[in-house]
Amino acid sequence: VGGEALQVHFPPEWPSDSLGFFPAWARFLAAHPDTEDWGGIMVSREERVAVGGMGFKGLPNESGTIELGYGANPAYQGRGYASEIAKALVDWAWTQPNVRGILADCRPDNLASIWVLEKTGFVRTGTRWDEEDGKLIVWEHRRLSYNQVS
Repeated sequence: VGGEALQVHFPPEWPSDSLGFFPAWARFLAAHPDTEDWGGIMVSREERVAVGGMGFKGLPNESGTIELGYGANPAYQGRGYASEIAKALVDWAWTQPNVRGILADCRPDNLASIWVLEKTGFVRTGTRWDEEDGKLIVWEHRRLSYNQVS
């Protein structure tokens, strides 16, 4: 917000293991202002509460591909936060000169994420296996189809 610090409340459902990471990350960013950070926290403007996280899982790889990731706290799901941030991130990513592709993945039973990805212009391109999450649907963003649904 215009370079000013915004006081944000982190509810109990926020993943507690990540809260301890924030001070160290803030110190790192202050010491390395040229660091490209392609992620952040979703905040409810009205409540000034952290409602989830979003961003890209790292910088673009050697072929220019990045992977979108996001998640909303259960109490804030279904309110459009993930859709709003996914659209904003995709729009922004396509303006970056080193981005050639955008991927995402989600579990087949995560109907909310499937809806967000479809609405944002991603198309299913296959599946992959993840040791922690099991079978995942792999998605690729198609710039043309996205422009048609915007």
